[in-house]
Amino acid sequence: MKSLSLISILLLASLSAAMAEKDREAIFAQAKAAYDAGRYAEAEKGFGTLVSNGLFNAELEYDLGNACFKSGHLPQAVLHYRRAGYLKPRDPDVEANLTYALDAAGAIPPAFGPIEKALLSLSEREWTHIAIGAYLLLTVALSIGLSIRMRRARLLRLLAILLLPLLPASLGLWNWHRLKIEPEAVVAQTGVTARCGPLPDATAHYRIPLGALLRIRNRANGDWIEVEYDQKTGWVRKEQVQPVSP
Repeated sequence: MKSLSLISILLLASLSAAMAEKDREAIFAQAKAAYDAGRYAEAEKGFGTLVSNGLFNAELEYDLGNACFKSGHLPQAVLHYRRAGYLKPRDPDVEANLTYALDAAGAIPPAFGPIEKALLSLSEREWTHIAIGAYLLLTVALSIGLSIRMRRARLLRLLAILLLPLLPASLGLWNWHRLKIEPEAVVAQTGVTARCGPLPDATAHYRIPLGALLRIRNRANGDWIEVEYDQKTGWVRKEQVQPVSP
């Protein structure tokens, strides 16, 4: 009886997963058809439903960004284009649409140094695959070298060569981790002014346009966060921005 019960549970779980997959495919097809027909608000709602239910991939984020832009929801368009760029950082369409949306917002593109920009040219998943592959090659080479009693100098040279990919992979993963600690965010409200301190009556420092991308530098002061935009720092309220990382 216990075995039959377990089998029944597994079958029900598989059936539920299959039905959920069909539902997602149906919602996506309906949203795509709505977009093609110019019903952008309906398309935005459909794509957004999939994202809200945990579906996260570059194509969906890109399609949702397009629907948001066509619907006139500029901050949401920037948000989803940027998320798509995290997953496919070298995609020319994603980059072009993000740049176009930021131009429409009157905002400057995010500024990264040459090293950070190079590290962000590969996604977190790609750096992970490189690190795992390099580690496996290193382990196999070490095992073979020890089993055939390879001369120490030759073995060390081989291991040093195989260690090379681990360095950029480690830096790449560390950089993506740093981007989660100090995430990018999109300005979600109009009339946002960065202030010199975390107080409503603090001196106004500079204004940030709706839909601009900025970097959160400090989240330790209650309702206020310290942000950086156009190489200037300031304080804004948390509810005025939406972090890019889902």
